[in-house]
Amino acid sequence: MPTVIADYIRSPSDNIREGISRPLEYHAVDGSICYQSDNERFDVTFELELDKANTARRLRAATSRNSDFIYGLLDIGKDTLLNTRLEQPNAAMLVIADDKESAYSLAKHSDRNGLSTVVLTEDDPNPRQTLKEFKEGKGDVLIAVAMMTEGANVPRLRVGVYATKKKAPLFLQQVLHRLSRKEHPHQEGSGKWVGPADPDILEEVRKLSEVNLVTFTRETDEQSGEVERQGGFRPLSSFVPISAYATSITGFSGDLVAMQHELKRAKELRKNKPSLYAGITDVQLGKIAAELAPVASHTSQKQIENYDQVRQRLGRTASQLANRLAWMRSVEPREVHLEWIANGNRRHDDADNTELQKKVDWLAGEIEREQIGRPDLNPPF
Repeated sequence: MPTVIADYIRSPSDNIREGISRPLEYHAVDGSICYQSDNERFDVTFELELDKANTARRLRAATSRNSDFIYGLLDIGKDTLLNTRLEQPNAAMLVIADDKESAYSLAKHSDRNGLSTVVLTEDDPNPRQTLKEFKEGKGDVLIAVAMMTEGANVPRLRVGVYATKKKAPLFLQQVLHRLSRKEHPHQEGSGKWVGPADPDILEEVRKLSEVNLVTFTRETDEQSGEVERQGGFRPLSSFVPISAYATSITGFSGDLVAMQHELKRAKELRKNKPSLYAGITDVQLGKIAAELAPVASHTSQKQIENYDQVRQRLGRTASQLANRLAWMRSVEPREVHLEWIANGNRRHDDADNTELQKKVDWLAGEIEREQIGRPDLNPPF
């Protein structure tokens, strides 16, 4: 076959500059993330510089469906969607999940938030019809795993939540540009992504306006997956995700960066006068607001947990880890809790935060021992 060479190549930045596509912004969410690997406990954030293996493990722990982090991303996405609907009432949200189980867990959380949610996976008997109905206005949120790359066109998508550990460049570029489509050329407003502040993802985000779109084929998908596996997503060493929750947000749009307080101010301004700021991204609006009315100090954006919040998180983490250990041992979760009590410890409900932390550490150690003894185990948690 003859080689076909294009006479002219357009980049996304060309389309955005000429008003054909929406500008894109990425609201990067940092977190407090805990996992155990090779009998060593890691308490990290996305700000810490880690080696390649632990960078992968950090993101894997954050996007585990038993962590609070991905549900925090969804909550931020909901607030962003409601704010966006002030200027585009039919705006919808796209959520990229890690796997089918995560997709359905996120859908339950979305439904509890009062949003009409549609799940699109390979199990769907008629995915084209599902996508067509959503495109025409059925549902507020579309949760997909790997079916929203090249070829999927839903212009009402204005907000996205990136809740997956996948970060192959081709996959990222194809998925993130799902929010750049317009319903008509004169429509204004940016596509807003909410996702982890993972450094590799942010590196690809910085290229959004520079790359030329590439067709995402099955072959390139498999090649990208192999790179991810080599990068540590399926490490030979043990790995136990313990907990993760969101702490702060930083916005990226082109070369502009907005801090959390600036993004909050932007949303307030948009809420008061949506039509006035329709063509300005949240990041741009936040920087403008900061220049017009600077605030004295924002030295810390991190959320500080009180005792009861820590207790609630530790209790939830201990329950999730106990369920996972019970599955691995083929016993009831109650037996795991009874073993802890038999070792001279107090009941879950009677324990203080220090004791709950010890229980979490014990459970993580037991899970790791089960993994080492049974490398074939791959629990659905």
